[in-house]
Formats: sequence, structure tokens, C-alpha cells
Amino acid sequence: MTRRPVRIASALTIVLGALLVASAVRADDVSPVLPTSLPPAAVEPALTPDTVRTPTERTGPELRATAGGLFTFGISYGFAVGVAATSGHQGDSHLYVPIVGPWLDLGDRGHCPQAASCGNETAYGALIVADGVLQTIGALFVVGSFVFPTTRNDTTMTATATTAPTVQITPVEYAHGGLGLAAVGRF
Repeated sequence: MTRRPVRIASALTIVLGALLVASAVRADDVSPVLPTSLPPAAVEPALTPDTVRTPTERTGPELRATAGGLFTFGISYGFAVGVAATSGHQGDSHLYVPIVGPWLDLGDRGHCPQAASCGNETAYGALIVADGVLQTIGALFVVGSFVFPTTRNDTTMTATATTAPTVQITPVEYAHGGLGLAAVGRF
């Protein structure tokens, strides 16, 4: 079995994984658009004397950094294990070791003789370095998301048992041009 297709596929996947992690993808906010001539619908129920707002502060890991780090590390380490399993080269067995394996493999690759051509060894060495860098970056993102946690401020509204339920029905016009009714209530 040749190593060249496996290495090229590994390199392309690592580059693709890095590009996917580097860009944030967000869905568009699809919220109804109210006509200008109609009164706006109440989004938040009116506070009554029996409603209590409780601000809370939560601290935890940055979930996007954790997910991005796990993705980057997982893709790069997965391909390293794939290469280690299929390659017969002397140093490629080090690729089973996460994070330091690519650097150990690079040290065991051997040197090209001065008079002979190295063939693809230079490209393989560059792919091993890229794999080691991506594994390290992924691991650092995961560790960093716990070392530098995010603080989220949440407000909880609690109503007592004496609160009367309310319902408000309002005509709305949606962004795609459709018309309809919106029901906003508190129970």
C-alpha cells in the first residue's frame, strides 16, 4: 500500500478542518416583522407585583472554543492514527501518541543522503509538522476554554401562584411576506 494517497488525503482534510474551525457559522435570526400600522406584540410579560426577577451569574468553559479545539484535535489526531496504522515507515508508529507523536516521528524520519533525492520526504515532513501544530492548537483551545472561563449573566423571572394568566393575540407580518397571528401569553 502506498503512503502518498493517505498523506495527501490527510493534508487536505487537515486544511479543510482548520478552515471550518476558523470560520463561525450562524443561522439568520428569523423573527416576525410587525406592520408599522399595528401595535407591537408584547415580547416580555408585564411585571406584576407578584413577579420576581432573579439575576444569576454562571461561569463555565467557553463552549465554542471547547468544540473547536476538540474538532481540530480530533481530525488531526484521527489522520495521524490512520497514517500510523497504514504506514510501514520506521517513525510513523510514534503517530499513535497524541500531541508529541508527530514531533517524535519527525525526529525518527532519518536524513536524506546528499547525493540522492529525498523524493516525497520533504512533503511528508511538512505534513507531519502541520499535523503536530494542529493537534497542539486543538489541545490548547480545549485547555484554554477551561483556564479562561466565560461568565454568563442570566435573569430568571419567577411568578408566584397568585399571578393571573394573560394572553395577547396580535396580527403579524413575517419577513417572507406572509401574514398571520401571534399569541403571546403568561401562564
